[in-house]
Amino acid sequence: MARFFQWSWNIADRLAFSEVLTAKDPITVPMAETYKTFGINENEITTLEAYMQEYFDRILKKLKQIEYEESTKQGRKRSPFKTPRSS
Repeated sequence: MARFFQWSWNIADRLAFSEVLTAKDPITVPMAETYKTFGINENEITTLEAYMQEYFDRILKKLKQIEYEESTKQGRKRSPFKTPRSS
């Protein structure tokens, strides 16, 4: 039902993901057979955990860079982790 309206697509995606997580079926499977079938060297594959860590590291770095660039445009340098002081 949530997929019917565009503004609720995000909700529908989250509900579908929660349905996968609450299912009784295992989420992990051995990959050795898959590597063998497709002729892939296991050492050439990035794990999901490593991929996500790299992805979030890049996002955090970019956010810090944007924050720094914005603060220098305003004529002051400040740490991206500090909140602006109220006057």
